[in-house]
Amino acid sequence: MVNLRPNDNTIDPLFNFCGGSLIHPRIVLTAAHCVINDTTGELKPPERNLPLAYIGNYDKQRDKAGSFEMRRVVRTVAHPQFEYIDRWSTWQDQWNNDVALLLLDAPSTRRPVALPPQMGKPKLPLAPRTGVNVMGWGRIAYDPPKSPNILQQATLQLLPLKDCDFRWYPIAFSSPKNTMLCAGNEPLYLNATCQGDSGGPLFKPGGAPDGRDLLIGATSWGPVGCTARPNVYTNVAQLRDWIDATIEELLYAELAGWVRGSPTVRGFDGSKRMQRGVAGAKLNILQDKRFALGGQLRQAYPTSNSTVLGSVLFKWADQVFFDARAGSIAVRLNGKVIRPGSTLKIRRGSLHYPSAKARTDRQVTLQQPGLTVTATQRYFAKRRRYATWLDVTVTLTKQPLAPVSGVLGRSLSKSAQSIGTAPPLMGYIAAQA
Repeated sequence: MVNLRPNDNTIDPLFNFCGGSLIHPRIVLTAAHCVINDTTGELKPPERNLPLAYIGNYDKQRDKAGSFEMRRVVRTVAHPQFEYIDRWSTWQDQWNNDVALLLLDAPSTRRPVALPPQMGKPKLPLAPRTGVNVMGWGRIAYDPPKSPNILQQATLQLLPLKDCDFRWYPIAFSSPKNTMLCAGNEPLYLNATCQGDSGGPLFKPGGAPDGRDLLIGATSWGPVGCTARPNVYTNVAQLRDWIDATIEELLYAELAGWVRGSPTVRGFDGSKRMQRGVAGAKLNILQDKRFALGGQLRQAYPTSNSTVLGSVLFKWADQVFFDARAGSIAVRLNGKVIRPGSTLKIRRGSLHYPSAKARTDRQVTLQQPGLTVTATQRYFAKRRRYATWLDVTVTLTKQPLAPVSGVLGRSLSKSAQSIGTAPPLMGYIAAQA
């Protein structure tokens, strides 16, 4: 169970606005309306869409440090078809696809819940009337409102979709577009979820083949007063394909950083800063215990006081050198000159130096395991001349297995480096000073 709190919770540090479920060591599943405005569909302020996640918390007031884990959310992805209020085309559409995934800054050591397989619509992931559990720190009294410090849990019945249709007419749970299910204890539907429980789990204890809890729903919405009708939950099984694809996007997409001939530095994490240096100074771009990517600064022009990234050297199994010359990139592989129009197999990868038409950008690409380095020499049509510097793009298809250094390496968080996965981020480092 995950407790989500605003990341600027200075007024009431125990206040939680939603719950969630750990579905991967770095991924929390919650409701979309927890992180985006449920009327306009816009992202909520950063304190809500990038919250603090308390994992394994039980008593918010008395739990001691070490009995739970706290992580920061660094990226949020809500389902793009979440049917927020301004988007409703009919009453039948409201609140469909109410799900979001949150990427944590570091992996949790707690055991994630299991997910059911993808299934067609409209179907239930378990047999009707199956007993399922809900959890959360939401209200235990509606008027006047009262919220507990201790985690609450209740057992509900998973209701047939036709019962949900009847209780919530005209919303059609039996519609092929539906991604919701409902649960509750007839006839009064007491012990239900309420405000503050949104995003929290609806699960079958020990329901997975490996004995883990099986997450079948996320608390979405319910009746005013939280009783008298069944509560509604996002049907995880009907969104499993999207969940899997989004986990892949959050964890395994490429990282890219750029080194450009201007004074701006932008890292993998999007951070920006100025890069200063004198002509002849060495620049450590990215380095770990296996490889090193570095450069050397030079004067931009003979009459200029500014410096630019003039050459780059990559060392791993081979040494590849790039140097910006007048109208071309000088390339050497282990000291041997490489001509334009060459594609070579090298140890661990390849080197590609295509021919280019006159008055167009020149480019060389080096591929190594988990790493691609591209050096580009720009052509400025208005000035009718080539740049005296190189723009270098570094793309990581896998995060380095060991800590890295350098002006790009510093933009990879220690937590991100430690697990071999990362979100899709773009950046550049401009080496002119």
